[in-house]
Amino acid sequence: MVYLLIAFGVLILIEGLIIYKLIMKNNKRLFSQPINAEKIINKENDLSGKYLELISRFSFSVEEIYMEMKEISGKVENIISESEEQTASMISISEVIENIYNNVEINLAGSQTSSEISKKTHEEIYKKIMQLQDNIDELSRVRSLLDNISNLIADLETKTLNAESLISRINNISQQTNLLAINASIEASRAGEYGKGFSVIAVEIRSLAAETNEVSNVISEIIKELRSSFVNTKKELIDVLDKIEEQTISIDKTIVSFKNIENISKELYNKTSDISFNSQKIVEQIYNLKEFINSTTLSVEEVTKSIVDVNQSVLLETKSVDNLNSSISKFEEVNFEFLQLVKDYYPDNRIIIATMPYEPFIIYDIEKNIVSGIDIDMINEIYSEAGYQVEYKIVPWETSINMAKKGLVDILPTIEINEEREEFLDFSINYRNESRYNFYTSKENNISIGNIDDLSGKRVGVLTGYKYYAEFDQNTSFDRNYSFKEEIMFQKLLKGQIDVVILNSYSGNYLFNKLNLVDRVKEEKYKYAHPDTSESRIGFVKAKNNKHLLDLFNKRFKELEKDGTIKKITEKYLT
Repeated sequence: MVYLLIAFGVLILIEGLIIYKLIMKNNKRLFSQPINAEKIINKENDLSGKYLELISRFSFSVEEIYMEMKEISGKVENIISESEEQTASMISISEVIENIYNNVEINLAGSQTSSEISKKTHEEIYKKIMQLQDNIDELSRVRSLLDNISNLIADLETKTLNAESLISRINNISQQTNLLAINASIEASRAGEYGKGFSVIAVEIRSLAAETNEVSNVISEIIKELRSSFVNTKKELIDVLDKIEEQTISIDKTIVSFKNIENISKELYNKTSDISFNSQKIVEQIYNLKEFINSTTLSVEEVTKSIVDVNQSVLLETKSVDNLNSSISKFEEVNFEFLQLVKDYYPDNRIIIATMPYEPFIIYDIEKNIVSGIDIDMINEIYSEAGYQVEYKIVPWETSINMAKKGLVDILPTIEINEEREEFLDFSINYRNESRYNFYTSKENNISIGNIDDLSGKRVGVLTGYKYYAEFDQNTSFDRNYSFKEEIMFQKLLKGQIDVVILNSYSGNYLFNKLNLVDRVKEEKYKYAHPDTSESRIGFVKAKNNKHLLDLFNKRFKELEKDGTIKKITEKYLT
């Protein structure tokens, strides 16, 4: 946009040179050929008017450009600040990533070690399970042997019982034999000599029966001891078998636990293997991220340098606009000289009015080059009816004042009387009191204006050349930001370049509705309304001796006010 403005300014300079040559050429013809004077004057006036219009448009555009440049510069400075913070953050992130990278590498080594340990643990547990399984198999084998022994003991116990039975029978036989031997001895003694041989046999039989009985008793005792030993052995075998059963169950449970541990260790091994694998990937990704962040940091630093260069360029372009604006001011002076040459040749019924937009009183449609508004309609009503041709020059405030001082215009509308202006202007009656002032702030800012003290430290948008009320004009606790147009003030407000806008209630309410600001701007509670009102008058240039225009205005205004025309004009724009 800056380059377009510079190109526009250069175009104005070129057009100025062309107009200068044309006017100088026409001036020679003007003084050498009086017959064509009016035609030449009109042509020069048109050319000068177009040139003045270009200069004025440029002057109005400069303020918008300054506003945009200020916003660009502010945003660039914010970007620079953010870029510096981003660079610092990236460096910090890089350091954090470096620490993470180192920690992940350590974790990778740890996970690999854990994986190896988990693998070894799983293998050891598996071996222990196999050993326990072998122990169970051995216990089962021993138990089987003990079961066989127990069966053998049971068989021996049965056989000893049988042996006891036989011993008992032998004892019975021995006792019976002993009785028979006794009886035989008795019978042998009765037989005398004849029984002596049989008596000897009977004694031997008794002796044999006694020995048999004695042996039977010994054998019976041995069998009893064997039986007792068998019973004790059997009990002990039962205890051993029970303990073997308990041990087998316990080992089975142990095996189940070990199998669970084996599964867990296997799962742990798988997990640690996955962790190790993923950690390796993370290490690679973090390394790539670290490289990317380092690259991004370098890019951010380069971008920051570029942004700084852009900001310097913006500042240089702003200076270029200042220089160009200064050159345009010089061409404005040249144009004033052109107007001085032809002003005395204007027809008597032509009225030139210099003013700047002041909505809703003076509205300028730059696209259609049409001027309207409350004061414009009023002036047209007064002077057009009287046969005057009214021509408007839409120029910055200072330009209109300079034109009035040089006698290049007839009227300055919508102006307040003061001693300085009375030196070059005669003033009409007061035709409007602008006693009420409204204050506007952006809804995005947490600002509330309840009284004039709340303006302290704020940036307040004001109109160039405009006088407000004494308490406001004499207050030095806030900064004033000057603008040629009210719309520019609201744009600055929305862009955050100012904090508060002050406008008279007519202009404020009109623009508030026209620009549809209800969702973005709020009208503050603080409003100034005082009997010590600000007046609006028409200024008539003394150098042009326009007393007749002054008298006509005063007379016709009172008539139009009386018949309701002024009210209708006002309601046309304010309702």
